[in-house]
Amino acid sequence: MNRIFFLLLFVLCPVLAGAQSAGGSYYEPSDDYYIHIGSGRFTAMKRDTNTYLIDTLAYGNYKQKNSCIQVKYKKNDLKERKETIEIKDGSFVWRGMTFKKEIHFVKVEEMPSFPGGNGALMEYLSKNLKYPEETKEKGLQGRTIVRFTVKADGTLHYIQVLRSVDPALNRECARLIKSMPTWNPGKQNGHPVDVDYVIPFSVHPQ
Repeated sequence: MNRIFFLLLFVLCPVLAGAQSAGGSYYEPSDDYYIHIGSGRFTAMKRDTNTYLIDTLAYGNYKQKNSCIQVKYKKNDLKERKETIEIKDGSFVWRGMTFKKEIHFVKVEEMPSFPGGNGALMEYLSKNLKYPEETKEKGLQGRTIVRFTVKADGTLHYIQVLRSVDPALNRECARLIKSMPTWNPGKQNGHPVDVDYVIPFSVHPQ
């Protein structure tokens, strides 16, 4: 029997008065893509919809000029080697998709919580996780680490597998998180904020 433990192109760049730094993380509404800009580096990532693992689509160096960033790619799955991206009101279009800047906290004064607390979360996971037969047959063991964002309204988004034991188990962990009820959001200075949260699923065959 298997036991599962839960451990807690150039374009004109408008000159904007007081133009802010482009640095930060930008997310696309489908939850499958996100882009990080910072310290002179541009990185575009995609979540695999089958394994929930993250793959890097493109990365390179950038320089900011007014409201634009000029990217020189070191890796790009398309042909472009240089690109100018205009950022307006904290968002931009890349490959026909709109990305919006979001601030995700890792630690806040009041961390987000499952309704009823950690005990209720453990019970929910134990009762609802269905151990995949294909994973069981392989006799795999180890730890699947899943990260997701608890939004300021308590909904769960951006589910990603940081460490994988088996793709089938990745999908099951993601399914379980998607099926969770709305959480109590995290708070900073008394205000609800977006917080990244991690759950390790440890699998030990017996």
